[in-house]
Amino acid sequence: MQKTNKIILAVLILIGFIIRIWNVQTLPQILNRDEAALAYNGLLLSQTGKDEFQRSFPLTIESFGDYKLPGYPYTLAILFKLLPASDFTVRLPSVIAGTLLIIISFYFAKNFKFKDELALLFSFFIAISPIFIFYSRIAFEANVALTLFVGAITLLTIKKPNLRTDLGAFILTLLAGLIYNTPLILLPFLIVALIISRGIRQPKKWLPISSLLTALFTIMFLSLASISSQKSGITIFSDETIWQESVRHYDSYTGISQKLLGNKYIFYLTKIWPKILESFSMKFLVTNGGSHPWHNLPGHAHLLYTSYFISCLGLLVLLRQILLNKKSIFIFIMLFSALVPSVITVDSPHATRSLLFIYLFIFCGLYFLTMITKKHFKNVLLIIAVLITIEASRYLYLYFSKYPTTQPASLQVGYEQIIRELEQNYPQTNIAIVDQAGFQYILTAWYLKTPPEKFFSTIIKQLPDRIGFKYGQQLTRYHFIAHANDRDESETILVEWRDNKWQVHQF
Repeated sequence: MQKTNKIILAVLILIGFIIRIWNVQTLPQILNRDEAALAYNGLLLSQTGKDEFQRSFPLTIESFGDYKLPGYPYTLAILFKLLPASDFTVRLPSVIAGTLLIIISFYFAKNFKFKDELALLFSFFIAISPIFIFYSRIAFEANVALTLFVGAITLLTIKKPNLRTDLGAFILTLLAGLIYNTPLILLPFLIVALIISRGIRQPKKWLPISSLLTALFTIMFLSLASISSQKSGITIFSDETIWQESVRHYDSYTGISQKLLGNKYIFYLTKIWPKILESFSMKFLVTNGGSHPWHNLPGHAHLLYTSYFISCLGLLVLLRQILLNKKSIFIFIMLFSALVPSVITVDSPHATRSLLFIYLFIFCGLYFLTMITKKHFKNVLLIIAVLITIEASRYLYLYFSKYPTTQPASLQVGYEQIIRELEQNYPQTNIAIVDQAGFQYILTAWYLKTPPEKFFSTIIKQLPDRIGFKYGQQLTRYHFIAHANDRDESETILVEWRDNKWQVHQF
């Protein structure tokens, strides 16, 4: 690697880091409920070794009943021993992971025999792509797991793998699987892709690491059964409405056609195939994004126009090459298998479950750029870099200048300030908080840094709902209610989110 290229990579890393860490403690302005759950459980673990259900050093964090993996909370538990328990510290692991992904991406591209210039361009794409900026500034477990998993794939695909690199990949895969469930779901596909890329007839090259990864998958799958059970409740295979559709689909056929076309395999294929196509669409990737307001800026999705069109062209080149080289087959398998965690869920396409897919989709653009002739190679790369820079600059302007005033109403910005004012102005008063979603208890605990003994002795949760979620009902003197008229007479202060702001009423 030439000295000039090293300098360029260092500059990209620095730019990417600054973009990710600048004002990260206040933008987004408040932790979302999942961030708060990670934060407060991490704080409890740091101070007591117990989670919010008083389980000592649990393998899974039950939280709202969605069973979070232990990696991120335990990381925070360690950080809280070294740094203040703040929103900045909560998001720091994601910032670091997002920055490391820029470095890893260069070597990832080099493993697939791309020139230094193209590897640097790929790192540039990752450094300034909206999705990787957005996700790196929020405590998304998926973002940290992505970096670890891509790191594992990078070690597995080096030109001359050895025992040390394979063990490194195994450890990174283990860590990724302890942080987010997507790497665990994708592990069987990775094993298949690895065997094919290293040569099916050369078991010495793939049998040891494949055996380790298979054992890892089996052990983690069995150990994390509670998470697997809960997550199955959000798939299309367990959704009651879709099940009723499958019955109507079956009844719409008769005779032999009922067995051939009315079966559940054909039905679910009709559900999954449109989701796959939508995952590649400009609407999802560039303009609108998915249905979740926490995953992208309003009116701006995950990729820039330039990188999207280059990636589409690169995908066509990749499809033409898959029969010609094993490395292309590896990318093809991983690209389409990376859609599985998203397309089998009800709210697909889903950015968080599609991070690896989007990463590999951007990577596909390099296949198209290899077709540029040497005569025009540097000029074309320069033009692309300029276009990307212009688009990214606009995105950054929107993020840092416009987003602070246009954040989703579902974040209910201002809760941190209102809860601290209540503590100061009404220190002895019983308070009712209208909380139809049922998650404000964890934000209250986090922002007030409720002492563990007080949390454990006063927390009351509702019974689980249909999918096993448990909502907060009482914490110290705060009563969380679904409607304003549910307030008890002893609660002389009512707090509710109305007209896109928090309002306090006194009785």
